[in-house]
Amino acid sequence: MSESPTVIVFDIDGTLLHSVGHHQAALLDAYAELGVRIGDRALSDFPDHTDSAIYDLLLSEVRGEPASAADFDQLDAVLERHYLRRMHAQPPLFVAGAHELLAQLDGDERLSVAFATGSMRGVAGHKLAQLGVDLDTAVLATASEATTRERIVARAIDIAAGAARVPPRALSIGDGLWDLRTAFALGLPFVAVESGTHSFASGPVHSVADLRSLTADQLLLLADDTSFPLQTATT
Repeated sequence: MSESPTVIVFDIDGTLLHSVGHHQAALLDAYAELGVRIGDRALSDFPDHTDSAIYDLLLSEVRGEPASAADFDQLDAVLERHYLRRMHAQPPLFVAGAHELLAQLDGDERLSVAFATGSMRGVAGHKLAQLGVDLDTAVLATASEATTRERIVARAIDIAAGAARVPPRALSIGDGLWDLRTAFALGLPFVAVESGTHSFASGPVHSVADLRSLTADQLLLLADDTSFPLQTATT
């Protein structure tokens, strides 16, 4: 095992919470309020599947220049308002086993938990709060700090690793094909949570229907399996 704790990086929407529908609807409402629309494109059609990257591209199409820091701050605030309206009307359900797994990992000195999401920071905070995660101590990287998933996940790992002298061993857990591609781009083992519309082909991916079957010991073994990132994603 490495000198530093193994970093377990969780996506949030669809991985810990069934919040994909809430988030996507709120995001489209936010984009419309801010004067940009995706037209007949699906959110998954955009090259970087993050709230900020999509907004940056849409703004460039409308006004011919990329988004500024102030633009991203405005998106964060407007999206948060739309998401909270939907969440208060019908709170998203937990992915089965999410609470139990996070509780098991909490305090395990062999592991360091981090959260990496393509959503903006404001809404991500509300989702973690619903899961009972302490926002003051949580390691969280979001689309408010970086526009690509690779940079978001890498940032989460760097924060979780802290002042470790050697690069930490890490494992990524997500529900989307973009999570899989990000893990492969970064050379990380990947656990696929098939909680929504995505299914994953056989290969260097450990697939689960939800989080009930995962344990700290199993995650450590999966993080040590160097065969995972040696193949190319097939889905």
